[in-house]
Amino acid sequence: MAGRGEWKKALEVASVGIEMGLCIAIGYFAGHALDRYFGTAPYLEVLFTIAGIGAAFKALWRTARRFWPKD
Repeated sequence: MAGRGEWKKALEVASVGIEMGLCIAIGYFAGHALDRYFGTAPYLEVLFTIAGIGAAFKALWRTARRFWPKD
């Protein structure tokens, strides 16, 4: 039976997928809204989506470094 600490680690790793999806979605919708406001479609949408992807990979990297087995 898994201990409480193991479940906590598993949930932290599993939450990375949600965090990645939210980063990309927030970037996309923020860029889309700004494009509609400024009339610059699709430039800000693309820029903010790329920034969201970068933030998502940063979250993935942070979690991977935290839980990667150390030699």
